[in-house]
Amino acid sequence: MGVVAPSWGGPAALPRPFVRGLAAFDHAGYRVRVMPNVHSQDWEWVSGTASERASDLMTAFVDAEVRAIICAIGGDHSAQLLPLLDMDLIAANPTIFCGYSDITALHHGIHRATGLVTFYGPAVIPQWGAVGGPFDYTVDHFQQVVGEARPAGRLPHAAVEVHDND
Repeated sequence: MGVVAPSWGGPAALPRPFVRGLAAFDHAGYRVRVMPNVHSQDWEWVSGTASERASDLMTAFVDAEVRAIICAIGGDHSAQLLPLLDMDLIAANPTIFCGYSDITALHHGIHRATGLVTFYGPAVIPQWGAVGGPFDYTVDHFQQVVGEARPAGRLPHAAVEVHDND
């Protein structure tokens, strides 16, 4: 699993939830590879230059050992990556791509250019890195959706909302 930060520099700003999220993926049985620029810095609204962020995403797509790409968190300005992505190379290397919020620009851009299906879903810091670990329904549904080539059924509903001030 490749971890990217195409928007906000959450891993630099929130290192403890980021490490918790990586540990939760490990505990769920995933081998995690954090892309080179994820920890670069927190530039307040982005995790690095558009070129650095695009490079991480392309590196993850072409790495034969990366079977899924998960975003660290949402944020701002992921649309800056679209003109820098090699959509033909992405189409030739279909990989699970999961994230939400600002990552929606990448979901739409990748789908429009390649026809690939992407996954609007949990990110490393806010869901997998939650205090106390991710909710069971997050892990179970994620594994059901990305781990099996069949309809996932009804979406789970959270009965609570957690705010992490960590």
